[in-house]
Amino acid sequence: AQPLERQQMPARQLPSGRLLQHAHAHRARQRQQLCCRDAVRDRLSGQKIGCQTAEEPLVLTQERRRIGCMLHKGGVHALERRHGMVPDAVAGVSVRCVRAVFHMRDAMRRQIRLRFRARRVQHRAQELAALRPAYVYVPVEILDTDFPRLAPFLEQGAQVAAVLPRVITDDQAEDMHAMLGRAAENGVQEALVGNMGHIFFARRAGMRVRGDFGLNVFNSFTEEVLQQAGLVSATASFELRVAQIRDLAKSIDTEMIVYGRLPCMITEQCIIRNSAGRCNCKVPNNLADRRGALFPVLPAFGHRNQIFNAHKLYLADKHEDYETAGLWGVRLMFTTETPHECVAVTQSYLGLTDYRPNGLTRGLYYRGVE
Repeated sequence: AQPLERQQMPARQLPSGRLLQHAHAHRARQRQQLCCRDAVRDRLSGQKIGCQTAEEPLVLTQERRRIGCMLHKGGVHALERRHGMVPDAVAGVSVRCVRAVFHMRDAMRRQIRLRFRARRVQHRAQELAALRPAYVYVPVEILDTDFPRLAPFLEQGAQVAAVLPRVITDDQAEDMHAMLGRAAENGVQEALVGNMGHIFFARRAGMRVRGDFGLNVFNSFTEEVLQQAGLVSATASFELRVAQIRDLAKSIDTEMIVYGRLPCMITEQCIIRNSAGRCNCKVPNNLADRRGALFPVLPAFGHRNQIFNAHKLYLADKHEDYETAGLWGVRLMFTTETPHECVAVTQSYLGLTDYRPNGLTRGLYYRGVE
């Protein structure tokens, strides 16, 4: 027997009849594809391009494939010109056209809303409210005790939304219903939730629901699911790059966090009490890593702790990147800042000052998750 490498393997040959049969089948498939293409083109010709409905995604996908094939074959001149309105969801917005207020418009008269999220209401609320934020997000437990301090913001026309805790256990459900009910009686009409299971609390209080970063909006499909769930807006994950946020379909109003200490983790037990022997949550506490970076430890609902990043996210000097991302709003998150720093940061995002915080970071918006 010959060695394996020297064996002569016969070439595979098909009978002439089978070759002819394969050729006929290939031509039949080509004719069927051409008929489908012409049917889609006839259906879409003369129609205006608008927001997609439930029946349109498949048709638009086929149309994109047809256009791609024609471009690949050099048939650019065969593409017909369509006339219609570009959907607002993909139109870029400009924040800097009117710098003196938070509720701003661009040349297309489309609005973009800059919003606060604060852990406490400071004594310089009057000065901060004068900058006219469109929304103020406040934890529901603070609304329950310090709602009168929000009067300066309400006088300027700001909308107040209740922020639900990240963790709500069964034995805390009744307390949460009671706090949301009192907030609704004070005129609060919206709630920010970071857990799908918490939508029930807001709906029971008669509030509209907005999605927080805890819902992990990473793609357009997630936004579509949230829209079907009845949410009025969603927050893009801060683990996305700016380019990825720009590419979201935005079937629902989308906002982006552009300033603040991003949360790292939440603990079930009070680590301050477990380490010091007693609860001292009202005094500033920090965790230090091996490099000496200090991570603020702040109290959370249910006698828990929330650990925040050692550095503050800051993007005011890169405003062109998020202005053209098709966003409905951008959020400033205040946690450990002093009242003076809150005002200075807000003014820098409005283009009124060149203030920059110490120890800033760009987060993952430009390098992504490694």
